[in-house]
Amino acid sequence: MKITKSRKEFINLYQMLGYLGELTGARFTYTISKNKEILKNVVEEIQKTAEMHENYSEYEKERVELNEKYTKRDKDGNPEIKDKNYVIKDKAKFDEEVEKLKEKHKDAIEEREQQRKDVEELASKEITLDLKTIPLSIVPDKVTVDQMDVLSILIKD
Repeated sequence: MKITKSRKEFINLYQMLGYLGELTGARFTYTISKNKEILKNVVEEIQKTAEMHENYSEYEKERVELNEKYTKRDKDGNPEIKDKNYVIKDKAKFDEEVEKLKEKHKDAIEEREQQRKDVEELASKEITLDLKTIPLSIVPDKVTVDQMDVLSILIKD
């Protein structure tokens, strides 16, 4: 069955199909597996497009080193973290070094930002995939409402 959706929606479907692992039945699981195989290509296309370029990786490495250098540490020497961020001990000096780092890697940062926009644009574009339908008769009896919500796009009465 041909289905047209955005790549992002197909990626979500791929992820949701992964949560159906406890459902059984040879024909049912085979069809789920085949659909995941088709959807995996969409996931890999986005992942490849989103891969961090080497020049940005260098910036990211240096940025983490700066965070490590200026973070407050507890009595055991572990970084203090508040709201998922390092607690910085000398904020003014840290900010100054961060700005220098950003200037040094300005091109890499701009390229990464453009790459993020490109990935978002690619993910939002609609594509048509030929997915395998699942006859309602082979859907396991133990399927939950939430699981059926995921499957409904693929089910043929």
